[in-house]
Amino acid sequence: MRAIPISLVLYLLTLLIGPLAWSQAVDMNKELRLAASIGDDEAVAKLLDAGADMNAANKFNKTTLMMAVENDNLETVALLLARGADVNARTVANCTALTFAADNGHSGITALLIERGANLHDRTRAGWDALTIAALYGFTDIVDQLLHRGADPKATDKERRTAMMHAAEKGYLKVVELLLAAHADREAKDKEGATALIIAAGEGRSQVVASLIRHGADVNAKDKFGATALIWATGQGHVKGTLQNYLPCGFSGG
Repeated sequence: MRAIPISLVLYLLTLLIGPLAWSQAVDMNKELRLAASIGDDEAVAKLLDAGADMNAANKFNKTTLMMAVENDNLETVALLLARGADVNARTVANCTALTFAADNGHSGITALLIERGANLHDRTRAGWDALTIAALYGFTDIVDQLLHRGADPKATDKERRTAMMHAAEKGYLKVVELLLAAHADREAKDKEGATALIIAAGEGRSQVVASLIRHGADVNAKDKFGATALIWATGQGHVKGTLQNYLPCGFSGG
């Protein structure tokens, strides 16, 4: 009986052991993401030391760092960044760790991510950058932080809406004023031709309307339907209510 070459034996062992090792690595990466999501820093450190890949993502391309960010685990985020996590990885929806942090309103985490090189201008599938997301939810401290770090107040999403338009729609006065101070475009128009003033008037956001007017917003600007802020306010029943003290003589009806 002929002896089996040692090279063949080693090859067959590789075929047998390889998938098992790969499966164990996948399980370890899943454990790492779970540990990061619950803020178990001791387990995170042990798994990393054992060879887990901190940048391995789930089926949505969500990484360990993103899961730590999403669950507001500042210490875990710091640990992962110190160990070399990819701060600008993207999910299938183009979300990043920074957009998750802006969405959650955790200014400490956004500051840490920016310090470690997070791209301020990365956008989600909807075209939202971190500044737009923070403005959309009224997170004043994060908006202020992002603006000071160089975020673009004139950036627009897929609907051509700016961060200020989103804040105006929700009535977030402090956010609107921060954006105005950062030279956001008062007269920018979305796909419907609406300005921040038209949007705010249509929603009855009286304080935002007053602030925009004080900062020189065009009260006679029209959207693509030919409607002004006054027309929108009137149509939504806001003129005799919240806006009656803020509509100057400069408003025209058409």
